[in-house]
Amino acid sequence: MITTQMLHDLEQDSAVKKNYAAAGSWGQNKIVFLPVVVLIFSAFALYFFYDLSKTDSSYSTYTLVCGALILLSIIAIALIQKSAKQQVINNIASVPVCVAKKIYGNDTNGIYYCIYTTGSKRHDPTFIDAIADRIFNIDHEPEAALYKKEIDRLFSVKFADTNSVAVPLPTGFTAGEQVYQKQFSTAALTAVTKENDGKFAVLAFNGLSVPVLKEAF
Repeated sequence: MITTQMLHDLEQDSAVKKNYAAAGSWGQNKIVFLPVVVLIFSAFALYFFYDLSKTDSSYSTYTLVCGALILLSIIAIALIQKSAKQQVINNIASVPVCVAKKIYGNDTNGIYYCIYTTGSKRHDPTFIDAIADRIFNIDHEPEAALYKKEIDRLFSVKFADTNSVAVPLPTGFTAGEQVYQKQFSTAALTAVTKENDGKFAVLAFNGLSVPVLKEAF
C-alpha cells in the first residue's frame, strides 16, 4: 500500500534513486536533441542513398557520409548522456518522489493521463485523490467552471504519447499546489494501481523524465 511514510522513505533513499539516473538524465541537457535529429535524418538519408547506389555507384559517397554522420551522432549522444547522468547522480538527493494517480486513459494500450505534484503535497495520497475527484466531477462544481475548458483540453482523448512533457494544471484549480498532467504507460502497473485506487509512485527528474518508481510496488 502506498503511504506518505513509504514515499518519504523512498525519497531519502539515494541508492534507490540512483538506479533511475540513466532514465532521469534524458532531456537534462537539451543539446542532446541536436545529434538525435541528425541521427534520424542521416538514417533516412542512408536508406535513400543506399538504394540509389545499387544502380548508380556515384551515390556510394553519400552513403558513406550518412554512415559517418550516424556514427558521430551516436558517439555525441553517448557522451552528452554520460555527462548528464553524472550530473543527475550528483544532485540525486534533490529529486522528489511523488504520488501519482490515473485519471483517463485507454485500457487497450494502457496509456493513461495521470497527475502528480512535486510540491509540498507530493507525499499526500489524500491530496492527489481530492484533485482527481475535482477533475472527475468538474461538471458538478460551479466554482471550478472557470477552469473547465482548460481541464477538458488537458485530458482530451489523444493518448499514446508517453514521451510527452508534463503540463501544469491551473493552480487556481489545485488550491495553489503545482500539479502536473503527464501520460504514462500503466499496463505493468495494474496490480499496484488496483490496490491503491489508481495511485502509484514516480521520480520527477524534470518535465520529460518521470519514471515510475518500481520500489513502491
